[in-house]
Amino acid sequence: MKQPFKKALSGLAATAALCTVSLSTAPLAFAAANSTSTTNHSTTSSAPTLVALGDSITFGYNLPDTKNNTVPSQSAYPFLIGKADHMNVTDLGIPGWTSSDLLSALSSANFDRAIHFANVVSIDIGSNDLLHLSAPLIAEATANPGSPLQLTSAEQQAFQQAITTFGSNLGKIVSTVRKLTNAPILLYNLYDPFPVGTNLNVVTEQLEASENGAISQVAAAVPNVTVVDAHKAFAAHQLTYVRVAEKDVHPTAAGQGVLAQIGETALLPYLAQISKQTSSESTDALLAGSLSSSGGSVTGNLNGTKVSFTVPSTSLRQGTEVDLTSQPANSLSSLAAKHTEVAAEVGLNFMAGVQLTKPYQLTLSNKAIPANGAVYQVTAAGQLTPVPAAKVSAGQAVISATKAGDFVVLAPATSAVPGVTKPVTGLPFEREGTVAVLLLLAGVGLVWFARRPRREA
Repeated sequence: MKQPFKKALSGLAATAALCTVSLSTAPLAFAAANSTSTTNHSTTSSAPTLVALGDSITFGYNLPDTKNNTVPSQSAYPFLIGKADHMNVTDLGIPGWTSSDLLSALSSANFDRAIHFANVVSIDIGSNDLLHLSAPLIAEATANPGSPLQLTSAEQQAFQQAITTFGSNLGKIVSTVRKLTNAPILLYNLYDPFPVGTNLNVVTEQLEASENGAISQVAAAVPNVTVVDAHKAFAAHQLTYVRVAEKDVHPTAAGQGVLAQIGETALLPYLAQISKQTSSESTDALLAGSLSSSGGSVTGNLNGTKVSFTVPSTSLRQGTEVDLTSQPANSLSSLAAKHTEVAAEVGLNFMAGVQLTKPYQLTLSNKAIPANGAVYQVTAAGQLTPVPAAKVSAGQAVISATKAGDFVVLAPATSAVPGVTKPVTGLPFEREGTVAVLLLLAGVGLVWFARRPRREA
């Protein structure tokens, strides 16, 4: 879905369901285009990890603690499951994402790394695949609240194509996740946000039945995948579980609680095995934002690194959601080259198909970044590629590029040596090495002088 149209549907769709507020007065549910947020995740190393993939439902969109919808809500269902079942949680639900966007992200290093070390994976995607085609239906439902909705032939064809694409994307998503991990996968189907008795509910029930059928087929084709039936849980309870009163299609806190409960139930057969597992990686922190075609910026703090992401005007042909992820540097030793250590790491993702005509600027500020540090991009295979255009100074790294990526700043390794007051580093010991060489040469000279042949007087 294009931005900002996609976010606007959140307010408009529920307005149409209620049929009490006109389109012109419906509030728009935008994530902040210029946002500032702080995210620091604490991780219990002895606990298993749940990695939650999805859209704004997984994110906990519009709940009170999202800091203007820039960080996932602790009341979103992944965190509720984690709390109930004693798991660490990486919430990678990105507001506005379709199945195409999630599929695209699965070729990125930051997503792949998170999934690879997961003990449980949840997936909730597909609502936006339908919503981006819903504007004509919303307009008609608002204009004629008491009349049945009729899809035109063109609309039927468009929805069918969207459902077919969704089914294909979902099959690839689940297969890719399965290749990355053997962990159980909880695959949520779609709930209908429109209350029973509204003309939109009649149409969306039919459309969601097709998408939910595709979800069941994918789950049956891939081992160790369980369908979590959100549709059944929300049926006839939309006024309680959906933010209808706020003219919004996202779950209420109670709705998120229900999504957590049915997820926990689906997880029960695996819980005894999972409880014995631990994850060797720390969880990811997430910062989300929206950019219009005129550019914008997203700023925040991820695990001690101040992040500033700026896209210049006229560099985007269309708006996009942007997400920035980060793991604590001390958990990424496997990425560091010999004699180096990770000072900071930030992964950047756009929506599928987004192209920039001008470079963005990603600035990472962290006191652990030394003046002689170096920036690398991590490939999906976990290899490091130098980013020679990056500028590094003491406490800061500035990256300019036109494509998304997972970036790490490497610093010379430092390690404490017993009895030594100065840390040992991975850099050549310039001063100490010079002194040692001079002493060695002096010793050789003395030996030569002592043993040189002497002339007779």
